Amino acid sequence: MQILGAFAQWLIYVTALICFLCFPIRSEPLSSDLNIFAQDEIPQRILIKRDKTDIILDAKILAPRQQKAPSALLILPLSEGPFAQEARALGFNVALIDLDRLPEELRSLAVHEVGLKLKSLTKTTILLGFFDAQFSRSYLQNARIFDGLLVREVDLEPFRALSTPIIHLWGEDAYWRRAPWRATRMNKKNIREFFISGETASSLSMNCRKSQKPLGMMVAQKALLNALYAWVLGETPPASRAPGPRDLILAKELIWPEIGVGLMRPRDDRLVPRVDRDGNTHSGLQLPDHVLPIATPLNFAMDQQRAEGACPATSVAPFSSDKSGREKSHDPRQSLVERYGSRTYFVATMRVVAEKLVREKLLLQQDAESYVRAAKDAPF
Repeated sequence: MQILGAFAQWLIYVTALICFLCFPIRSEPLSSDLNIFAQDEIPQRILIKRDKTDIILDAKILAPRQQKAPSALLILPLSEGPFAQEARALGFNVALIDLDRLPEELRSLAVHEVGLKLKSLTKTTILLGFFDAQFSRSYLQNARIFDGLLVREVDLEPFRALSTPIIHLWGEDAYWRRAPWRATRMNKKNIREFFISGETASSLSMNCRKSQKPLGMMVAQKALLNALYAWVLGETPPASRAPGPRDLILAKELIWPEIGVGLMRPRDDRLVPRVDRDGNTHSGLQLPDHVLPIATPLNFAMDQQRAEGACPATSVAPFSSDKSGREKSHDPRQSLVERYGSRTYFVATMRVVAEKLVREKLLLQQDAESYVRAAKDAPF
């Protein structure tokens, strides 16, 4: 009997030890509000216990701005504040979590604990996640708790085993920055990939958006978030739009038009999207103002702008309004009048292009209308 008693005690000890090692983090909310939609923003402090250490993770729940909200909670890093406001305007429940203050080894399990805790608190049925390269490792280990993932400029190879719907997007700055990111096509049924032609991820920051057009990369990100939610519910997602081998060229072989721009660009063995005689790319997903351009974006100038303290990705080289202006400045690119004839034609064509993207679920209707309104102010 003594032997059996000792064996039982040993078994209990081993079981407890295994549970502790397998589930090292325990969390509980320090604040709670059952009427979560009575307020606009609900701060939450999540207590994470590991060993004898208590760690507090700050979170903020943003209530949707629409009464008929999707039954989905979007988990975002704290740095994605601008996207959070756009997502809640679409009707999503949004939670911002401050992962930066956590030790690297705690982030992944913290995402798991907090994601499930906030999903329960907001009484939503679908959990969506968003992250970029900075936090990809934080989501990797427990990515299966998410019903869908929207990711930006991430190496998806470690996520290959997932069957969760994933939408991946990136902009032109991924190719042109000093240390370029190298995209690898996954070709899996649960993954859709979108290169947003002519746009940059840097323009998503609030400071940059104040100094440039209100549309751009964020427009694509919002539409793809809606597409992801519909995909989780069973709708067929848009097909991938990413550059193929024929759409890419070595940077040192790229022929850039002589448009009087003296900015330096990399001329090495990196692969970059091909450009037309105006300097614009035509692969991937093209938003309306890239299909019907009025300027050439200078996305390769990002690192130089950062060094000078300027907001990255805001430089453009506008087209001349008419032929005489173009000839006077020795600009080889066609002027607006030479391209489109009149503002009336330009606006009408912009509407056609925008509505086509709406039907393809790659642009929201309100943003399509914004492109049309902006076209009416084109400098003809």
